[in-house]
Amino acid sequence: MNVADSSGAAGSGGAAGSGGAAARDGAAGSADGGASGSGGASGTPVSDAATDSATTGGSGGTADASTTDGAAGASGRGGSAGAGGTSTSDGAAGAGGAAGGQPDPGDGGPGTQPGCAGIVAMVDRRSWIAFDSDRDNLNRNLYMMHPDRSGPTQLTKGVNGDREPAFSYDGKRLSYTSMVAAKPQIFVMDLATRASVQVTKRSVGADQSSFSRDGQWLAFHSERSVYIIKADGTGERLVATEPGETGAFTWPAFGADGTELLFSRPGIHAVLLDGTGLRFVAPGLGFPAVSPSGVDVASSHECDPGGSTSIWMTPFALSTQSCNGRRITPVDGFQSDHPTWNTRFVVAYHRLDRPNKRAVIVMASAVDSQSCILTSEPEDSRNPSWSP
Repeated sequence: MNVADSSGAAGSGGAAGSGGAAARDGAAGSADGGASGSGGASGTPVSDAATDSATTGGSGGTADASTTDGAAGASGRGGSAGAGGTSTSDGAAGAGGAAGGQPDPGDGGPGTQPGCAGIVAMVDRRSWIAFDSDRDNLNRNLYMMHPDRSGPTQLTKGVNGDREPAFSYDGKRLSYTSMVAAKPQIFVMDLATRASVQVTKRSVGADQSSFSRDGQWLAFHSERSVYIIKADGTGERLVATEPGETGAFTWPAFGADGTELLFSRPGIHAVLLDGTGLRFVAPGLGFPAVSPSGVDVASSHECDPGGSTSIWMTPFALSTQSCNGRRITPVDGFQSDHPTWNTRFVVAYHRLDRPNKRAVIVMASAVDSQSCILTSEPEDSRNPSWSP
């Protein structure tokens, strides 16, 4: 497995290049459209969070109280973005100004959609979104960028098919899948040094990894089963396996308190780490992701005509019927999969155009299902992970 040369150019968030700082330590980058400007009265509080969504059609709307996860309030949907931007709880947002990028057919250029300014105002711009993409001469490698599209950074190089990045909850490490002797295995990268170590050495391969909140364990999928293993490669343990002849347990993710593992069966299920207490959570198609608060689960559901999929949030503690939770992604006819949270009300995901089999990375607000495209075709970018 080849990692990108550490002498590469530094991202604007300070994560890459010359050794680079850890992923959460960089300065804020520049925003695509700026955050909210003046004007537009604040709206009604959303759910149990203190975020107010500004009224439609104003000149942006002022930032309101912080959400449960510490981000600033959303800006208006119809107004123009103001310069400079609203500060988040973790630091001031960067200066306004559009980022570059090729246009995304039918949507305008990445970062220019009407909902972008409001979504960026709700999150910490210094956070990172990692993803895999074939933009390097069709070789799939790992990349990351800030949610305002600044600081684009290539993390790996080569032909090993690096994919499925997952941040640790301190933002300092990234687990991912890479091919070794024609089999997928799990690696962990130190983002400060870009050094990677191989964690799994399974003869049948392993993939779809995710970190526990304390950073000590990784969950992963192999064949028909889901496992956990310590981040140093010791203590591997089977948690659950599909006993039937078809299907498999896939995409495992730890619950917030570390006592349960969620996975796709299909349908979203949870089980205690000792393999007992299997329970049903929701009938979604897969890709479960637990919210920062641990209260909700985002997953992919087939709720729209024509077989397209969308991202919904449902309570983690309760069993919920499909399409009865809160819809996050807009009704757009695309296949939306692999959600990853920043605040309780903003996720990133990949949106697949099924006819051409190309995907882009998108952010969406659970407040109003506004979305913001971050990457563009013809590149195929998938499997986002958002640093906490």
